Amino acid sequence: QEVSFNRSDVDLSFPLVPVQGLRGLVFYDANRNGLFDEDSDQPLAKQYVLLDDSQGTMTGADGKFAFNNLAPGEYGVRLVADYFPDDWSLTSPPRQIVVLQSGQASTALRFGVYHPPKAPASVKIKQF
Repeated sequence: QEVSFNRSDVDLSFPLVPVQGLRGLVFYDANRNGLFDEDSDQPLAKQYVLLDDSQGTMTGADGKFAFNNLAPGEYGVRLVADYFPDDWSLTSPPRQIVVLQSGQASTALRFGVYHPPKAPASVKIKQF
């Protein structure tokens, strides 16, 4: 599809590019399999996700994020794990590449995060 504007001294013509978007999910990966399992995994809110190290967004309460109004092309998306506690780790690739075609919206991005359960505090009983 193309938009044209004609005037006696100007002739402009350019193609319309459908708007694309990237959507995804950040989740606590209880079984560390890198896949979102609805029965055991939980969405993670307030996680920072970067698009090509330039545009960032936070996940919502449902663990979802979105980048809208993107032109067709290749994009790198990564979960910023810089501020995770030391015992947290990613169960999916830290950076994922997506190629958007014209008119396409990608919803396949998933970032799994795991942290070991807290061990119960040990109590030492001193005998008298």
